[in-house]
Amino acid sequence: MLTVQTIEAFPVPEGRAIKKLHDGNGLFLQVDSKSKGWRFRYRHAGKDSLMSLGPYPAVTPEAAREKAAAIRAQLSKGENPAAARRQAKDAQWTAQANTFGVVAANYNRSQAHKSEKTRERNTRMLKHSTRLHGRTLESLTRADILQLLRTFENVGKRETAHRLGIYFGQVFRYARDDWYTGADPTLGGFGKSLTPAGAINRPGLTDPSVVGGLMRCIDAHAGFELVGSNVRNALRLLARTAVRPGELANAEWSEMDLEGAKHAGAPTWVIPLHRMKMKDDNRTDHIVPLSRQAVEILREQFEMTGHGKYVFTNARTDARPLSDGAMGAALERLDYAGQHVPHGFRTTFKTLCQDMLKAESELVERQLAHRVGSSTAGAYDRSQRLPERRQLMQDYSDLLDKLRD
Repeated sequence: MLTVQTIEAFPVPEGRAIKKLHDGNGLFLQVDSKSKGWRFRYRHAGKDSLMSLGPYPAVTPEAAREKAAAIRAQLSKGENPAAARRQAKDAQWTAQANTFGVVAANYNRSQAHKSEKTRERNTRMLKHSTRLHGRTLESLTRADILQLLRTFENVGKRETAHRLGIYFGQVFRYARDDWYTGADPTLGGFGKSLTPAGAINRPGLTDPSVVGGLMRCIDAHAGFELVGSNVRNALRLLARTAVRPGELANAEWSEMDLEGAKHAGAPTWVIPLHRMKMKDDNRTDHIVPLSRQAVEILREQFEMTGHGKYVFTNARTDARPLSDGAMGAALERLDYAGQHVPHGFRTTFKTLCQDMLKAESELVERQLAHRVGSSTAGAYDRSQRLPERRQLMQDYSDLLDKLRD
């Protein structure tokens, strides 16, 4: 029987020569100038066959003998060792191909024809589901998926939890259609098992004196050394437009009319309908009147990013828009964690407009891109009351300056 000492002492042949060190009972070590590998010779169904058992020293003499003994046991039962190995490899490949990570990535590729926003959301959902990527579809239970969804729910990311639940359903439907699996633990959805996304409490400042302190922070450069003027300007504009954070983060220069060339001399930002949260057949693009202060912020921003597509760019590359969490992280660094989030600027706007400016409720709701009246009424009411909303946004910007100073 071969020992490690015997193998190590054996001279390595030169050139293309191959030598064999026999261990007995069909097991031997094949040695050439480049490698040493275990082989096992056996006879099945009247034919001689040779099987590789792995390289030395990764496979020790003892391990090689154990593998040879296992093959002899198969032969004694009349089994074909080579066929059994192929079946094991096929089963392993199938299991790897059926992991959620692989199938979800294939699903994302199948959606390449969808909008950029949908593709980006699918990419985020794939990243959010990393914990389950190595699990086979058949092994995933509804409890496994719910456990993952609730990790997002428990840290306040309820909307993400709901979106991820929908994504799991889409992946499993794709898997059923493409014969990856017949099981689907997502049937019925997860909406009733999670806290409603609409119940999310997004904190926003409403005390005028505290709002003034916030405006002093974000209008000043102090505190933005780590995040830069890009994020600072995003927060400054968010405060003075009250749009949704995602709409601002993905804003494009093509949407901005700073000279008012298309709007009778009045600076305007037009957010395309496809980028709005609420969209239906009765809605149109959302028109955002720009106050004098908002235009000044955008002109300053143009000096930094006007050469590209996006108004506010990603920290890593100008080719991508500002990340969703950048503004929130900046507010946390300014010690407003738990008090004010980017979406909270909408709460601030609505409260101050009603309490301090005594603005008409309908004007405020239109500026927030909320539905006014019934869907039937909306189909006939195309008036956006722009002149009045322009004045409201200028008055509001002036109010923020007054509170700041």
